[in-house]
Amino acid sequence: MSKSRNRQSARKPSGASKNGANGSSRQISPADRTTVKSGASVSTATEEKKPVAKQIPAASATTKSLPSTPVPGKTQTRDAAKYERRQAERQMRYLAQRRARRNKLLAWTVGVLLIVLIGAGVSFWVYQTHQPAHASSTTAAAPFQEAVFDPSYPPVDNVYCDQLEQSVEHIHAYVTMWINGQQQSIPQYVGIPQDQSGNATCFYWLHTHDTSGIIHIEAPAKEPFTFGQFLDEWNQQFNSLGFPSQLLLNTGWTIWVNGQPYHGTLDSIPLAAHNIITVAYASPKAKPATTYAWNGL
Repeated sequence: MSKSRNRQSARKPSGASKNGANGSSRQISPADRTTVKSGASVSTATEEKKPVAKQIPAASATTKSLPSTPVPGKTQTRDAAKYERRQAERQMRYLAQRRARRNKLLAWTVGVLLIVLIGAGVSFWVYQTHQPAHASSTTAAAPFQEAVFDPSYPPVDNVYCDQLEQSVEHIHAYVTMWINGQQQSIPQYVGIPQDQSGNATCFYWLHTHDTSGIIHIEAPAKEPFTFGQFLDEWNQQFNSLGFPSQLLLNTGWTIWVNGQPYHGTLDSIPLAAHNIITVAYASPKAKPATTYAWNGL
C-alpha cells in the first residue's frame, strides 16, 4: 500500500509540470469562447458576401463550329470536305472576277490608244492637205540663181544660159530614143544658141554638142537635174531643130535607166553621171541600152 501511494504521489507532480513546462496551461474562459464564435461567424459572413465569378455557359450544341484544316494522311469528314470545296469554288470565282476586271481594263486602254492614234493621224492628214502648195518646197534648198547673161535666152525651168560652159558640175548622161518603132536622135546644139556667124551666143547648163545622144550637164552649182528640164529647154528655145510632139506626153512611154525598168514619168528621169537612159514610145521591139563607151567623159 505504501509503495502504490508513493508511486501515485510521485506521478502527480509530473502532470503539473507537464502543464506548466512552458508556463501554466491556458484555460479558455466562457468569454473567450464567445469571442471565437463571433469571429468565426464574421468570417463565414465575409465569405458569403464575396462575389461569385459568373460562369460562361458552354457553347450551345446548336452552334456549328467550323471544321479544322484537314491534316494530311487523315480521312476528312464530310463537313470538312464540303468546306474545302466551297473554299475552292470561292477562290475560283474570285480569280475569274479578277481576270474579267483586268481584261476589261486592258480593252478600255487599247481602245483609248487606238482612238488617240486615229485622231492624230486624221489631224496630221488634215493639216498636210490644208497647207499651201509652196509649204513643202520651203524646207528644200532653193535652186541656184544668177543674173541673166542674154535676155534673148532667159532661164528655162531654172536652167540658165551662161556666157561660157561651167565646170563646178560637169557630168554626162546618154539617151536613146525610140518613137513609133524607129530610133530617133537628139539634135545637135540643143541648149547652145548661135548667131548668124555660127558662133555660140551662150551655153545652157544642159546642152548637146552632137547627135550622139550625150547630154552635157555643166552648171555653176551642184544640183539635181531631170530629163524634163532638158525637154522644156528643147521645146521652148530650140523647137526649130525638130521637137517630136510625143515628148509632150507622159503616157505611152516605156523607160529604162541603166538597163532596168523605170516606173516614173518621162519628166522625172534623173540626169545623173553616166546614166544610160532609153525611152520608147509605141515601140514594142525597142531594147534598152546597157553600155556606152564614155571615153573619158
